[in-house]
Amino acid sequence: ARVLEQAKAAGEIDFDDAQLTARLVMAPIALSGMWQALFGKDKDAAVDLETLFRMHADNMRRALQPRRVRCTGQTLLA
Repeated sequence: ARVLEQAKAAGEIDFDDAQLTARLVMAPIALSGMWQALFGKDKDAAVDLETLFRMHADNMRRALQPRRVRCTGQTLLA
């Protein structure tokens, strides 16, 4: 959560609650590890972790982008 707070203070990302956001960021990674441990030998349950993590990172970047509003031709943080 501390890293998220630092990024927010720098204007790099935006969110409402650092603790909950940290859980949202980490939960899919933890669940994927458990999934692999439980079902990794089952070919039907195979997961392309590289693609999954790339998609998750892309989604997190979009979701955490600072909100911006347009006002008299200038872009301002919301």
